Parts: sequence; structure tokens; C-alpha cells
Amino acid sequence: MEAVVASGRFSEVRCVARTTTELPDVAGVKIKFIPLNLLNEVAVLKAVAGGVDVVVNCAGIYRWWLKNPAEYSRVNVDGLNTLLLACIEAKVGRVINISTAMAYGYPAAMPFNEASQPGKHASEYTRSKHLGDELAKKLADERGLPLCTLFLGCVLGAGDVMDESGSGRPASVCNQFLEGNVPVLVAPDTKYIYVHINDVTAAILAACTQPEENIVGHRFLIGNHRDQLTTRELFEEMAKIAKIPCPKATLNIVVAFVYAILVTWLAYVTGHPPQAPLDVLRTALWGPINYDCTKSEEVLNIQYTPGFFKRLAAFIFQFAYLSMKTRDTGFAQLMSQVVPLVAVESSQQMMTAMEMGDEALGGIVDVAVGTDVGAAGGEAVGE
Repeated sequence: MEAVVASGRFSEVRCVARTTTELPDVAGVKIKFIPLNLLNEVAVLKAVAGGVDVVVNCAGIYRWWLKNPAEYSRVNVDGLNTLLLACIEAKVGRVINISTAMAYGYPAAMPFNEASQPGKHASEYTRSKHLGDELAKKLADERGLPLCTLFLGCVLGAGDVMDESGSGRPASVCNQFLEGNVPVLVAPDTKYIYVHINDVTAAILAACTQPEENIVGHRFLIGNHRDQLTTRELFEEMAKIAKIPCPKATLNIVVAFVYAILVTWLAYVTGHPPQAPLDVLRTALWGPINYDCTKSEEVLNIQYTPGFFKRLAAFIFQFAYLSMKTRDTGFAQLMSQVVPLVAVESSQQMMTAMEMGDEALGGIVDVAVGTDVGAAGGEAVGE
């Protein structure tokens, strides 16, 4: 929101989420916070009415397991449909829909790009996102919805959850690793395309403010495809800084898949999210997806943060581990407060602090505690 306000293009910003809170004005621009259920058609229409220039939809369920799988479609498809129909009725100027690169599934040819035909999906989460994307495209084609969709890579950044409800997400993996609950690696040489949360912010801002001909009707894959990281490399860097052993053993993917079937079945019985959701293991079994993000660089002018992933992952875990040693409030409470991304001014400052040790580290770390960004949507109102 601050980035949108700082652009100077909007006189009012509305933030829509499931709960309410008070937000301060930013640079003299009023931020209006609206508690909202995305399935409430009347409330959604009211939220986007009144001359809204841009709606940025970040709402959705990002989980690898739900006790009731129907919730994926209820939110990621039906909820999206409610919002988009309201935007059409309210004559919103532009809709920026946030999706995931995994919504393309496993296309026949890789690396794929924005024009590629989606393939099969390994998880209910990604399948539901794909169905929502196709619904949005149909509304754009048939009813003139001024749509742009951003397909994000694996986002590292402040604001993600670290509890068991996010099993399979980077923040949850962080939690499990520091608690010593990752004894073996699965598919350790699988590479993933990551994207810095600040680069996501830049992409959204560009989609909000660039000329209509550059944005409306376009899709953009958002990620640093030139700087991929394997699972093994990620854990090695984290272990090095946290000074805890890195798992050396690897678990056969088929054995892991069978284990995931068992613990996922048990999760349906107990209601507690499984440590190894079946959809995560199915995704690992099917292998990585590879895609080309050149279009976002050329059209949105995104300059992806170079070479930061290993250093940043290490920096996150160094901070988390140093904090954990105090044990003031207990590990669980501490880890619920430590966000999965620590922001510093530059990669050079980050490396300098790591070399100088704990005292320098404590002097420059800026921790931003956030909430589940997948639960919120927002819109910007022009002058």
C-alpha cells in the first residue's frame, strides 16, 4: 500500500480484508480499511464502487492441504467471480489479478511463457488458481473486463505465516527446520524460481500505473528465472548460518510419497495439517516447473534482485537462530513473530553484517511483522 501511495497517482487507497484495524495515513493519503467477506456480493460491489481506477486482487487460499478441499474453489474461483463481476458492474478502470506461476501446471514444453497452454496440475491449490485465471480470462474476452494477471514465482518476503497451517510454504519449512523436524531431504536437486517480495511490489505498482496498452489484456510471469536455487542449496545455506546440521540423507521420492499419503489421511481424521501434505510430495514427484519471465522485465521494467537468494536465506536464518537463543518467550511464540524475510538496504550491507558478526547484524536488521497476505485484497482510487 505504501508503494501505491508513494507513486503519487492515487488520492485514496482502500484495503479490503477479513478483519478490521486502524491504519495511519501515508504521505497525506487516506487508507480506508474495509472488513469484507469476498463471497458477500453486496459488500464487494460497495467496496469497488465510486470511481475506482484500479483493483489489485491478492485474495485467495494458499495452502497445500485443507480438511475441506471444496474451500479452494469456493474462494479461489467463486470468490474471484464475485469480485470480478462487481468490478464489471462498477466500471473499474483496471483489475490486477494475482496468481501463481504454478497455475500453468506442467505444460508440454518448458521453459514455458505467458502464451503457453497450461498442463496438468499436481495440487488442488494450483488447479483452483488455474480455474480462477480461466474464469477471469473468459470475463475479459466476453464482457470486457480490463484484466491483467501477474503469475508469481516462489515469493520470499515478510508477511507469510510460519505455523503448521502453512505446511509446504517457505516460512513453514523455516520453522520445521529450526525445530529439527527436517531429518531428511526429498528431491534435493529440484530447482525453484524465487522472487523477492520487493520485486513483487514493483511489478504490482507497474501494473497499476503503466499505460493501459502495456497492461490490460496481458499476462506476466514474475520471478528471477536466471537465479534458481535447489532445495539442497537452500538447506545448506540455512544450516551453515544457524550452526545446526544440514540433513545429509535423502529420502526416496516414492517412499516419501507413500508416507505423505499416510499422514495426509491421518490429517483428515485429526483435523491437524500434515507435515508432508500429499500435494507437496506429488509436486516434488512430478519435478520442477521452468518458465521465462523476460516479458515482465521488458514491459514492466522489472530489475529482479540479483543473486540474493542464498545470502538472504542465510541472513533470515542467522537472525532467527540468534533470536531463538534467548528463549525469552518460548520457541513457538518467537517463531510466530520472526518473519521469513529480513530486509536490509543492500546485498553488500547484508554480506558485511554477516562477516562482522552478531553485533553488526543486530544494528541493521529491520524486521517487519506481517499477516497472511493471501487473505487480503485491495484497490486504489484515482484522483
